[in-house]
Amino acid sequence: MSNRTVFAWLTAAIAVGVAAFFLLRTGGQSAGPGAVVATGAKVLAIEPAKVVNLVVNRGTGAGDEAVSRPLGSDEWTFRPASGASWPVASSRISAMLRLLADMRATADADAGADVGEGATTVTIEQDDGSKTTLALAAKTLAGTGLVVIDPASGSPRRALVDDNIHRALREPGPRGWRSANVLAAFDPNPPRIRLDSSAGVLALRRVENRWGVTEPMVAPADPAKVADLMKSLGELAIADFLDTPPAANTSTGLEPASASITLEVDAAPGGGGGSSTRRTIELGGPADASGKRLYARIDGTRTVVLDAAALGGISMAPAAYIAGSASALAAPDVGGIVMSNADGSASRRLLRETDGWTEVMPSGRGSLLPEADRAGVNDAVKFLIERPATEIGVAPPKSYAPVGTLELGGIDGRTLETIEVGVAEGPMLTLKSGGVYRSYPLPAAPAVLRAWVEPKAPKPPGADGKPGEPMK
Repeated sequence: MSNRTVFAWLTAAIAVGVAAFFLLRTGGQSAGPGAVVATGAKVLAIEPAKVVNLVVNRGTGAGDEAVSRPLGSDEWTFRPASGASWPVASSRISAMLRLLADMRATADADAGADVGEGATTVTIEQDDGSKTTLALAAKTLAGTGLVVIDPASGSPRRALVDDNIHRALREPGPRGWRSANVLAAFDPNPPRIRLDSSAGVLALRRVENRWGVTEPMVAPADPAKVADLMKSLGELAIADFLDTPPAANTSTGLEPASASITLEVDAAPGGGGGSSTRRTIELGGPADASGKRLYARIDGTRTVVLDAAALGGISMAPAAYIAGSASALAAPDVGGIVMSNADGSASRRLLRETDGWTEVMPSGRGSLLPEADRAGVNDAVKFLIERPATEIGVAPPKSYAPVGTLELGGIDGRTLETIEVGVAEGPMLTLKSGGVYRSYPLPAAPAVLRAWVEPKAPKPPGADGKPGEPMK
């Protein structure tokens, strides 16, 4: 290596050293001379599991930003100097505390070095009440930054550390640790859900692990559809917390909101009265030209931007969540069937006995049905309980006409369900229960039901367009 090259390297090294001296020493904040953390030694003596409060001031004028948890709890909350609090993603705060606990000096610091203007200050409080304060220099050099440690007792100490600590606490700092999940810190399986939109109102309620529709009618809910709804709600993510509110002339589409979703949890287990906890999500207009982001308001106070992807899996139509089958009973629970005609003519009564289905004659005596007929009644019960309707609605289908009622009774003789039976254009077998109309192609209906309603079904027109012959 030539003397000229050596001289160039020495000159560069001296320049970096002088820059580092002025960068890491000069400035406003000074803790006075103190001890220096030896290279390779740990900077802090903290236990992440014992930390209950972390207060960060990034030196930007935004004030203190705290992340805290109650004693005995693992749920952390971000609390800004002003504005609404929000749950913190536990993985992020855990990673940050581990980073602080494992922080080591990478080089010996100057005993009189200052952190300078705009330093980030961090106060760490543990569950025994002890506090440690750090000041991290706003400026770093070559991947290294100065930190001044002011323990609860004793003199300040200085250390040069990897500046990824500085970046993690400053850019973006605690705000970046917030959970993006809209349902963060809320019960992921609430017993009540309400959807309000131009499609109508839908209210769902879970009782003993069974979901039902309570508005706009009372009916069993389709458990698979409710599960899909819960999955989509759990995937709703905040794309932007809008810490800087949108300009006054920005149209968010929230005045009024186009739709809203409300989840409710009872304060007392089992819905035994008292107050309840709610999470309300009001949906507004698009937040960008692509339509992939949407303005929303959470709990009536916080306006955010949502990722609209999960909303695509949420139907606001009440009929989408109604159970497809006409009956919510289990087949073994059905011990009797009464088929009553709407015109008041003779009804048919069937009972399930030890040997199978019997028909109760006008005299009151039971007559065991032939084997094929017994199988036909079982097919009808299975159809009512398991067969999803082809069409579901809350209004009568076209040309609907009631034929009679179907009463499903229990083994003890009590009536468990009453279903109105009718016919509609198609021809369709239509079963009405709880204000819900479920329609099935009549040719696919069980023989027992088809024989009952077929004579009154609308007849398909003939080739000449005139009413056709009765169906065979």
